[in-house]
Amino acid sequence: MELYNQIREYIVGTKFSNGEKLTNTKKYSETSRTDILKTISAGKNIIHLGCLDHVEMIEEKRKKGIWLHQILMDSAKHCIGIDINEAGILKLKDQLKIQDIFYADILIEPLKEITAKKWDYIILGEILEHTDNPVLFLNRIKYLYKGNIDKMIITAPNVLNYETFSYLENNTEFINTDHRYWFTSYTLSKVIHQSGLTVTNLRYCNRIPLSNYQLAIRKIKKLILRKDSVYPFPYFSTLMIECTL
Repeated sequence: MELYNQIREYIVGTKFSNGEKLTNTKKYSETSRTDILKTISAGKNIIHLGCLDHVEMIEEKRKKGIWLHQILMDSAKHCIGIDINEAGILKLKDQLKIQDIFYADILIEPLKEITAKKWDYIILGEILEHTDNPVLFLNRIKYLYKGNIDKMIITAPNVLNYETFSYLENNTEFINTDHRYWFTSYTLSKVIHQSGLTVTNLRYCNRIPLSNYQLAIRKIKKLILRKDSVYPFPYFSTLMIECTL
C-alpha cells in the first residue's frame, strides 16, 4: 500500500497537480496473475465475472491447466461464473458439463445467484478496459451487491510497461481493438475511488519477456546468490487492485 498512500491525497481530491511526477521505486516478484488469484480464492466464496475468456480456446486451456475459471473452481470453496455471452455459457454447460455458470448482465437488476448468499470476492479480470463507463460499471455493482460481496479484485493491462512502449520506437500503437482505455496505477485507483469503492491493495503481476542478457542475470541470481529476481513496475503487463465495496 506504499504506492497508494503516496498518491491517496490526489486520488481523493484533497490535493491537485497538473504535472505531478509519481515515482514508484518498489520492486515486485515474478508472480503471475493466475497464481495470485488462485492463492486469494483458496477456501473462499468467489464470483468470477466475465468467466468465459475466448470460448474457442477454453477446452485447450482447460487441458493445459491454464483456464482461469477452472483454476478458481478448483481452489475456491464455491465459485460461480457469470458472463454476457449466452452462446458461450450454453456451450460450456452442454459440452463441458459445468453447471455453476450463468448468462446474465448483473448490472440490470440484482441477480438471485449473487444475492442468495455472502461472497468473499468478485473477480473482474481484464473487464474494465472493455466497458464504456468504468465508474458507472463499478458503482452499479456496489449499489446492487454491497450487502452480499465483501471485496472486489480488478486486473487490467498496465500501459506503463516496457513492452508496450517499445512499439513507439516504430511509431506504432499496440492495442486490443475492443479496448476503450489504458490504465496506470493512478488512473485505475482514481476510477475505483470515483466509483465509491476503497482501495486496500495494489500490485503488479505478469512479467513481460526478458532479453537473453536479463535472463542470464536472472539465472545467476537464482543459482549463485539464491535470490529470486524482482523488478520495477514497468516490467509487468498487469495491474491488480483489491478494494472493498
